[in-house]
Amino acid sequence: KMEDYVVSDEEKQTIIQNFLLNAPPGEFIEVVQDVKFLLNDDALLNSVAPSAFKEYNSEQFTIVSEGDDFKGIVTKFGEVENDTYLAPATGEVENDTYLAPA
Repeated sequence: KMEDYVVSDEEKQTIIQNFLLNAPPGEFIEVVQDVKFLLNDDALLNSVAPSAFKEYNSEQFTIVSEGDDFKGIVTKFGEVENDTYLAPATGEVENDTYLAPA
């Protein structure tokens, strides 16, 4: 019976990941908020969100900035190594703390 089926945490994580990665451009935060409301399990959401956020930003070519200063575009092509990216305007390598979308 369907009502006897229990969704495992692993299945929930896969569903969460799919929802987040398929958020419309510029709507990632809104989808996170909706999933958080529906799921009512912050720990489970937090186990998926960071990697999904990174992948989403990379796939969406997210523009990042610091104040009014343009820093760059997040892409897999600009990733130097895990969580560090090349800022083409300065030629510097920045860590993922600069990934706050503009």
